[in-house]
Order: sequence, then structure tokens, then C-alpha cells
Amino acid sequence: SLVAQLLVLLDGLESRTGISLLATTNRPRAVDPALRRPGRFDRIVWMRPPDVTGRAAILRHHLAPLKLGDALDRDALILDLATQTEGASGADLAYLCQSAARHCVQEAVLADVSPDQVEITFVHLQQAVTIWQDGREDRRQCAFRS
Repeated sequence: SLVAQLLVLLDGLESRTGISLLATTNRPRAVDPALRRPGRFDRIVWMRPPDVTGRAAILRHHLAPLKLGDALDRDALILDLATQTEGASGADLAYLCQSAARHCVQEAVLADVSPDQVEITFVHLQQAVTIWQDGREDRRQCAFRS
């Protein structure tokens, strides 16, 4: 029903001029063929995942508001994470940062640590990278089976 509603909305845009609609996905083969007909999402622009410089910029953005441990060198950490995450999308990197923050908060709650003392450590970030890498490997294995 979601695809049907989207199709109705897209077809309603034909009478308007000067409107462009852009959509993104990391699973183009899963897009309903009805959405890819002419006049809908009929043009495809393939974007490669960001290179190490791009990943570093994305990580810098997502780590900026997070409180990192004082012992961490932010620039060296970002470069290290960017190197470890070859093939990661911007969404993957955002999730990685959120995941590290969740690990940190979970640990703090269990240890009854005051919120002002909570800091993301290298261990939290490495846990997040490991989870991302494991998930990526699981998705790759599923793709080979189908």
C-alpha cells in the first residue's frame, strides 16, 4: 500500500512544472519496478561509497557533537576509523557513531555513572566498527545465497 500511495503522489506531480524528485537507496534491485517507469524514478545515478577522505569528513561531522574521552586524539581517531570502514556509506558511518554512543550510555547506566562523566572511548568505537563489519559480512553472505 505504501508503493501504491507513492505512485499516486508521483502521478499527481505531472501537472506541476519545475519539480524534481530525488530518491536514494543502497539496494536498487529492491526498488519496485513500478517506481522505475518513465516519468517516475526513471533516471539512475550511481554513486560510489566515499573514499577515505570522504569517510573522514563524514565521521568528523558525526563525531563533532559527541563527547569523546580526553585521551583520544580526535584527528588520529577519525583517520583510523575512516581507514577501517572501506566501503561504508554515509548512513553506515552515522550509524557507527550512534552505535558507539549507545554502547557508551549502556555501559554508563550499568555502572551508575553520572551523565556528566560519560565519555565515548576507543573501545566503544571499536565495538561499533566490529558490529558494522560483522553486519556487512552477514549481508554479503545473504546476497551470495539468493
